[in-house]
Amino acid sequence: MIGTARNGEQASFDALLAVIASLPFDLAAAGRFPLVPFRGGKLDRLIAAHALALDLTLITNDEDDFADVPGLRIENWTR
Repeated sequence: MIGTARNGEQASFDALLAVIASLPFDLAAAGRFPLVPFRGGKLDRLIAAHALALDLTLITNDEDDFADVPGLRIENWTR
């Protein structure tokens, strides 16, 4: 993860990766990328395309960043 070594969060990030699945960004996800609206940043578009390609629900506390993505299911677990 970019920047984790500088702020001491690398161990926390490694622990998180040990308990959650990391799924490859494949051609199906890349094919969805151009269909995601441009309102958010490029990384948000990649995340949305990945979730759509895998038919997954996106867990985020930045719901507004993804609200205009057609077909994307969103849940906020911080509420």
